[in-house]
Amino acid sequence: MTFEELIEFVEKKMSMSHIYQPLMIRSLVDAGGASTLRQLAQSFLAQDESQLQYYENRIKTMPLRS
Repeated sequence: MTFEELIEFVEKKMSMSHIYQPLMIRSLVDAGGASTLRQLAQSFLAQDESQLQYYENRIKTMPLRS
């Protein structure tokens, strides 16, 4: 994808909340321009503070094996 194609995609074709656009772009750039849906979802999850806090609290309540 050329820079011009990327600009056109972001400005005209990308249809998601403005909040997620920078994260999507950064995730794709970090991955060299291509990612699976799973990889993108993991990138989004890693930035979702509420989900991180949920799992931190969930793990604290789990019984641990000795």
